[in-house]
Amino acid sequence: MLVLTVAQRSASLLNFIPDGATILPAPQNFSVRSTNMKHLLMWNPVTQPGETVFYFVQYQGEYESLYMSHIWIPSSQCSPTKGLECDVTDDVTATVPYNFRVMAMLGSQSSAWSNLEHPFNRNATVLTPPRMEVTEHGLHLVVELEDLGPQFEFLVVYWRMEPGAVERVKVVRSGDIPVHLETMDPGVMYCVKAQALVKTIGRHSAFSQPTCVEMQGESLPLALALFAFVGFVLILVVALLSVWKMGQLLRYSCCPAVVLPDTLYSFVWGLLAHSLYHWKMPANVKRSVTGRFLRHQSLSPDTTRAHLQRAVCNPGRGRKHSFHSVEKLKRSPPGI
Repeated sequence: MLVLTVAQRSASLLNFIPDGATILPAPQNFSVRSTNMKHLLMWNPVTQPGETVFYFVQYQGEYESLYMSHIWIPSSQCSPTKGLECDVTDDVTATVPYNFRVMAMLGSQSSAWSNLEHPFNRNATVLTPPRMEVTEHGLHLVVELEDLGPQFEFLVVYWRMEPGAVERVKVVRSGDIPVHLETMDPGVMYCVKAQALVKTIGRHSAFSQPTCVEMQGESLPLALALFAFVGFVLILVVALLSVWKMGQLLRYSCCPAVVLPDTLYSFVWGLLAHSLYHWKMPANVKRSVTGRFLRHQSLSPDTTRAHLQRAVCNPGRGRKHSFHSVEKLKRSPPGI
């Protein structure tokens, strides 16, 4: 169905072009120029003073050339055109030989067809090294490549500018998009080059000229690291001081330091002596407790006060000399 439709278009176009008695000269120097998969037909003008000459371009693919040589397909861009060139990139969709021809037409007058000297194959396109821009962003190299079309990929090679440096490679799927390479070392010169790849024809361009950039930004990270370290030390010191201060507050809140008056001091020791005398307990226990009591009486007042304070504030510690221990003995059943 598609072949018949194209054939009908071609036939209608040929019927539209009359075989007039007056024949225009055919376009000369008909050629094709193909660069980076952009295919452009060109020819010299057919000059008619004061008149506008139109041109018609037609082509044949490999199938038409072999099996339907009488079928020519009008170009989608240049049938007709007033220009002296025709972009046939959209017409060339396969990597096969294509035949092209062009004809001039003015009113009812037409020229003969001018044909390409040799069939054109898109794998003959000239691939040029891609233009690129390399900039520095922090500790990253940013590469931006020109957009050559959807059929292109790019091979980006970069390395440290020093003897024996190892080249690293990154594949970029499309152009016109900034690409961040990996993190670089500050203060080091890096070089970048790129080449274009076209998988549909299995070819690649030469590499572009290397572009070298020195990485900056060494002082700023060092300053940030120093600032972060000082801040961490300050936070640590404040945290330790806060813990110590909280411990002091809890200590003095739960058990504040109290100095017993002399009157209370004498009263306590008198109470202890009276309790020891009247308690009923085994003789050996009574002798042991009495001996400890007498040893406490021989202590200085300050030391004795300290023992009493520990007994009051810390009843669970130092039970041998605590007032709490005496109270426990006092509450014990008689006869123990």
